[in-house]
Amino acid sequence: MEVLWTAVALAVICYNAGEAHAYQNYTVGGASGWFFDAQKNASVTDYTKWASSQTFGLGDYLIFNTNGNHSVIQTYNMTTYKNCNFDDAEDSDTFVWTAVDPLKPNTRVRVSVPLTIKGANYFFSSAMDGIECVNGLKFEVKVGAGQGLPSSLMHPPPPPYLEPSPAPADDSAANIPRDATAPPGIDNNNSGSEITNSAVLSAFLLQFFFSLALLLPNLY
Repeated sequence: MEVLWTAVALAVICYNAGEAHAYQNYTVGGASGWFFDAQKNASVTDYTKWASSQTFGLGDYLIFNTNGNHSVIQTYNMTTYKNCNFDDAEDSDTFVWTAVDPLKPNTRVRVSVPLTIKGANYFFSSAMDGIECVNGLKFEVKVGAGQGLPSSLMHPPPPPYLEPSPAPADDSAANIPRDATAPPGIDNNNSGSEITNSAVLSAFLLQFFFSLALLLPNLY
């Protein structure tokens, strides 16, 4: 009987351990969602307190239920987070998951953000020039190893966008070397009239000497 209870206890421990490290979806702010009360000039809930009560691991998702009045910015840069502004942030450490949409301010938005980097992950809204962030619409999470990243999240992000290089000027003469197609002794930069005049002169001289050769026997 003692062996049986030991086996049961070990099974329960293993089950709970596996359950504790399973990938999780966390709804940010719980039922309050990701919102800001403009009349009170404050976030609708304490997001720092909410985050501190959770345990996050690689592969987990944060679910932001919000609308077009608010943005979701993720950064790994503490300075960007403290400034509530990402204008000078690097593309490699800051991501805009959703931006303010003034044309559809009340349209509901659901944003799913995977946690793919261990350590400090910062989130904030940049709406109202950072006023929402300054007044509570922000939080920090500490991401642990958990079960590690699932294969679906192991692909590296796409490279940053680069402006295409301007096309070279359409100057065919600049791309053709001098005398590239001309036969030896002829400059391909000469005009056609010069070549034609040379050919006419050669024909005239040939005809002159041929006529002279016919006349010479009759002179003696």
